Amino acid sequence: MRSARRKREPSVCASPAHIELMVLQSARLRPVDWESALQVFVDRMSDTGIGWWLYGSAALAVRGVDVMPGDVDLAVEDSRAVGEIMRDLLAEPVTQMTGWVADAGGRAFHGAIIEWLSGAHPTSSSPPHEQEPAAGEHLEAVTWRGRSIPVPRLEVQLAMAAARGLDNRCTLIRHAMAQRS
Repeated sequence: MRSARRKREPSVCASPAHIELMVLQSARLRPVDWESALQVFVDRMSDTGIGWWLYGSAALAVRGVDVMPGDVDLAVEDSRAVGEIMRDLLAEPVTQMTGWVADAGGRAFHGAIIEWLSGAHPTSSSPPHEQEPAAGEHLEAVTWRGRSIPVPRLEVQLAMAAARGLDNRCTLIRHAMAQRS
């Protein structure tokens, strides 16, 4: 992986207690409250007009697939605007990237890491990576807690899981695909 050059903007960042919990969650030593994290993101994004979609394991979990997300991954139209919306929860300020998979991204914390990126670079893979603009052309809406959550099609998520060698996740996704047929 190429190293990224980062330009950071000053902002409020997570407290030491949150940092400790984030590390413990990353090590799978503490539960990850991804549902609270997603709920706060969805609530704050409501009526902003900023386009976004959920991807990764949380996108499977909102469908009812038996996975335990380690965080909440989101593709957004405007990382800076989302950073302002999530300012009081920031764990890492919105960062402009060079030599990374996307142009910008940020992280917040509310029971779990909420990570977003914008300007994902196309890979020309078929199907596309979950965070790429091409994946955004093939989204499905899933109802979660009475809200419509845009997520990549299961076929896209299956291809990504297979590319990453996540055999158990592939099995779970295939089962979910069979259930909806």
